Amino acid sequence: MTGLTGRSASRWVAFSLTTALLGACGLSTTPTSPRLSPASPEPVQQASVRQATHLVVKRKTGSGADSTRLAFEQKYRVTLVIPHVLDAIGVDVVPVPATMDAADLLARMSADEGIEYARLPGKVSLPRLVRNGTDLSVKSGKGTSDPLRNLQYGLTKVDAEAAWKITPGNGQVAIAIIDTGVDFNHPDLKGKLLTGFSTIAAQPSGKDDHGHGTHCAGIAAAVTDNAVGVAGMAPKAMLMPVKVLDASGNGADDDVATGIVWAADNGADVISLSLGTDQADPLMKDAVAYAQARRNCVIVAAMGNDGASVASYPAKFAGVIAVGATDAQDRLASYSNFGSWMSVVAPGTGIVSTFPTYAVTLNQSGYSKDYASLDGTSMAAPFVAGLAALVKSQGTRQTPAQVKAAITKGADDLGVKGFDDRFGFGRINARKTLSSLK
Repeated sequence: MTGLTGRSASRWVAFSLTTALLGACGLSTTPTSPRLSPASPEPVQQASVRQATHLVVKRKTGSGADSTRLAFEQKYRVTLVIPHVLDAIGVDVVPVPATMDAADLLARMSADEGIEYARLPGKVSLPRLVRNGTDLSVKSGKGTSDPLRNLQYGLTKVDAEAAWKITPGNGQVAIAIIDTGVDFNHPDLKGKLLTGFSTIAAQPSGKDDHGHGTHCAGIAAAVTDNAVGVAGMAPKAMLMPVKVLDASGNGADDDVATGIVWAADNGADVISLSLGTDQADPLMKDAVAYAQARRNCVIVAAMGNDGASVASYPAKFAGVIAVGATDAQDRLASYSNFGSWMSVVAPGTGIVSTFPTYAVTLNQSGYSKDYASLDGTSMAAPFVAGLAALVKSQGTRQTPAQVKAAITKGADDLGVKGFDDRFGFGRINARKTLSSLK
């Protein structure tokens, strides 16, 4: 485990039930009790306040005149944001003074031989929204008391219940959901939420105002066998909500990098990223490398929903478990990206999971409150993140490379025999993966 040992009870968050879920069906809405005492009702730490226009700069190390922050500030007549989460990877956040032109400042810094890179933040967003007319009549065997478990074919497809007999995970492993936030009062997530983080000024609490993040969180680790809603891939793992995308599902790559570093520094064992950009951003690359090498975090990312061999980052960065999507018949989903960097595939079509209990952006597209069915590689990625958490629970000192190797080795081969660029090493199989660790 990385960073959770000895964490005080005040770091754990539980909330009281504020909505009667599925009451019309007469189902119990009582969640399982949190394993540790509830903490302060404020669940999220806010990021440093920054100027609307800023640069991110990584200076080269050395003994030159600009090697200190003070010298850098004096040379460019700027004031750095200190401290900042990105300090951990040697990156400075530079607000652009109102008296300066951002493009001019960027050009001068880019020409500086003492600077490794200087850049304006780039756009990161959720994969393209997919609506495939999901057939909710596709059912699986019901193996828990969760009333919607019979709609969760994905758990059956990956042999999750057999895997849970080996281990359902444990509360010392944390999955960071870096996304649009989480509904902190959802009855299928309460008692599983760690203190989180937000970079979005409009929602400093980290509350999910879009819907996507809450859905991904439930896939990874919803409270399971509690007679409420759905089951999660890693029933006993904890969830760490990190909001880096706004109500429209958009954000900036420096915010994503900040979220990755923060999660890694605050005890995340697995980081799930159902978002992306087509730019191989050096800042995000540094953040991913830091989380992997310095904090032993497993990074899982969605391939994207363009239905083509199109690169998306962070999925294509080295060491990341890049995840494509399949349907209930183990076919590659029509929307799923593919390519030589794909690691594995997981169910992504017609995935039923938690959804905010209040109105959010995606309700305007026809999705219901409380629970909803979504399609996309975004849904496939948290399946794999949940499996990574189960692997980590078997030996949390395992490196990201070892966890990735166990997951790819345990996958069920699909398509052309062996590795191929449409299915990677195959569709994940939780039972086979965990059995290989015995």
